[in-house]
Amino acid sequence: MRKYEKYSIMVEYLNGEKENINLLGINTGSFKNILSVYHRIKKTYAEKVKTIDFVGVSSDGSIQVMWTKEIKPQGRQDLKQDINDIMANMSKEMLLIKNKNFYSFNMIDALTKKENIILHEIEDIHNLKFKNELDKNNEKIRLFNKLEDIRIEKRWHKDQLFLINKLSTEKIGGENINFTHLSNVFKVKHIKPIMKPLNMKVAKELKLYEEVVIKDQEKQILHLQKSYSRVVINPVENKLICYNKAK
Repeated sequence: MRKYEKYSIMVEYLNGEKENINLLGINTGSFKNILSVYHRIKKTYAEKVKTIDFVGVSSDGSIQVMWTKEIKPQGRQDLKQDINDIMANMSKEMLLIKNKNFYSFNMIDALTKKENIILHEIEDIHNLKFKNELDKNNEKIRLFNKLEDIRIEKRWHKDQLFLINKLSTEKIGGENINFTHLSNVFKVKHIKPIMKPLNMKVAKELKLYEEVVIKDQEKQILHLQKSYSRVVINPVENKLICYNKAK
């Protein structure tokens, strides 16, 4: 017999509060499944928690922390992300919500069919022959457990649909949220800032730098000081050198 009947994950937030991660819809009896969730939580909760515990639960209900992952603060690394990558991820997330809507709807239908088959098995159990009453009771327990798992998974999918439908009724610019539209909004090609190559002509247009031949020095200086923070006289070349300090 294996040591643990099921597994769970507990996190401790930066403020000291602890929480058992909601694992509805996930087979908690599968070490492999919960380990996959654990690795995902390490990434998504990295900036929110101090520790992540992988917990084993025995058949008698006793729990044992199998190992603890301490999260070292790394600062706001997310601020280093390129805006194009952020927008691409947002586009994928919007499309994922739309696809989850179809997925959960279809899964509820499929699980209902599976549930009905198990109910038929339960109805027919009195027609089956068993070696003894214990075997018959074990079969009832097996069917009950399967039914319970299906009901839990169905509830999870229903909750997902409820949240998606609730979110869909929120307004943006007076209209309901359209996840396909939002996905397309963020689905853009990489944007690069349009920069003009800097030369004397562009510098003059942008009021960065300009050289002017002196004709009426005082009048010219008064006029140029309206556009430039510095106006320097170059008597050697008989020019006024005008520029603005870099911002």
